[in-house]
Amino acid sequence: MIDGCIDRLTVIRRLDIVFRGIPDVRRMIKRGCGYHGIQYSKDNWTKFWKYFKATWIKKFVSAWWNTNGLGKDIVNRTNNPLERYNRTLNDAFSVAHPDVTQFISVIEAQSRAYVRLINDISNRRTTAPAHAPAQPAPTFDSDSDFEVDSDSDLDVSDPGSEASDGASVASRSPEF
Repeated sequence: MIDGCIDRLTVIRRLDIVFRGIPDVRRMIKRGCGYHGIQYSKDNWTKFWKYFKATWIKKFVSAWWNTNGLGKDIVNRTNNPLERYNRTLNDAFSVAHPDVTQFISVIEAQSRAYVRLINDISNRRTTAPAHAPAQPAPTFDSDSDFEVDSDSDLDVSDPGSEASDGASVASRSPEF
């Protein structure tokens, strides 16, 4: 499987997630399994995609986790600021497990530096650090000449999961 192929769903147009994004990611996974000599389990992947649809399409609407269309200046490189701070903190230590005094010294120095940075930004002595440049949204395999042997396992429909009035996912989600 290609690293980050499911992550593609977080940056494509929200309208494309169900009808183009998921089938495209499924093709990539199937192709990647074949490339690496891993047996593709249609049953297991079907279960996963049913879970994904129930959780990340219906329960948590894509507007909550998809960053497409957001201002590029407000999109963080990670969804958890502590991940970035963890890397910064680890880089500050010369050993894997510092003693308490070294740990406190590093935390204190970093705290003072952040307070100084915030004061400098608010007093216009410096500007806020810039985010990484925006990455373009990925293209779909369906936009190219790529052909799949069988699309029968790529169906993302889930019989019985539709609303009782026959409404589709698109009619229940506000971003469509």
